[in-house]
Amino acid sequence: MSSDTKCRKEYMREYSKRYREENREKIREVHREYKKQHYQKNKEKYRTYNRNYRALKREAEGSHTNKDIQRLLKSQDYECPVCFTDITDNFHVDHFIPLSLGGSNSVHNIHLLCPSCNLSKNAYHPHVWLKNIQT
Repeated sequence: MSSDTKCRKEYMREYSKRYREENREKIREVHREYKKQHYQKNKEKYRTYNRNYRALKREAEGSHTNKDIQRLLKSQDYECPVCFTDITDNFHVDHFIPLSLGGSNSVHNIHLLCPSCNLSKNAYHPHVWLKNIQT
């Protein structure tokens, strides 16, 4: 390696270091914006990853993919199985038997509910929850 190349590398290293120090907030803002855009494009992938991660921490068996969720949405005709509202754009992934009660994280234990049904179900066993909403 020639001395000119070494000098050029050192110069670029110093220049980059100085630029990062002087433009720290600008660089952070660019990264935040990129993450936000990337999240918006891949929102369901992030959500699926987080559900699988939380289930793994609870030592629940099974996992599911974003494709599984999309197939489930289509098989449910894009509606909540409890109140029959349209869930095309807004749905919650619910474990039929909650993980806290020993349910698995496999696609066979998952259904898609509207947000209000899922939030009212909470971590109840499905039979207990259905009795509560019928009375």
